[in-house]
Amino acid sequence: MDLFRAFQNAFEARKLWGRFALTNCGCLGPCETGPNVLVYPDGILYANVGENDIEVIITEHLLAGQPVRRLYPSEEIWPNDS
Repeated sequence: MDLFRAFQNAFEARKLWGRFALTNCGCLGPCETGPNVLVYPDGILYANVGENDIEVIITEHLLAGQPVRRLYPSEEIWPNDS
């Protein structure tokens, strides 16, 4: 399953539609670190995201407000300031 579809399924299962938006897009710039997930309005980029990371991103970042630092790309790729 592709990552976007897996996020859609997780949003559906957790009833997150209306609280959060999910948008599929092309390259965000650092394509070599993909698949990438960008969380706004925080501006946090996650790199090399796999299906196993979806629940962590939802639970820790979206719902608890704690970015998942282990998924940050290097500062040269994207400066996550939080």
